[in-house]
Amino acid sequence: MIGFEVFVGFISTTFVTAFTSFLLYWYSTRNFDFWKKRGVVYAKPIPFFGNTLELLWKPLNEIELERYFRLGRIYGHFEGNRPVLSVADPKVLREILVKEFPSISSRRVFYKEFRFLEKERSCICKTNSLLRKHIGTIVEGVHNLF
Repeated sequence: MIGFEVFVGFISTTFVTAFTSFLLYWYSTRNFDFWKKRGVVYAKPIPFFGNTLELLWKPLNEIELERYFRLGRIYGHFEGNRPVLSVADPKVLREILVKEFPSISSRRVFYKEFRFLEKERSCICKTNSLLRKHIGTIVEGVHNLF
């Protein structure tokens, strides 16, 4: 009788472990078709990490530059399972940062835990109109370089 209880315990533990693993895998990969559905070129993500695992070996600027040359001026990638769009085209940047700035609600959020960013955060939050006004000239200058 003890052998049967151990067998049932093993089977139930295996089932619970497999089911939990499946749920974790599904949760971490549920958004990985986001860019494919929208027809945007994207870097292939890794479950549980997205495209952030590369940051262990290379700095972000090198990764972004490699993706720029490999994928083009506009491409998608993932931070964990959150989709992120990277834009390097000056015309599109101007459109996003000047004309469509108020309508874009999913900009990157700065959390209060980052005390060293408090000054920049309050500056950006308080001066949206100034930012929109002056970013046009900045993007124009960058556009003239290309």
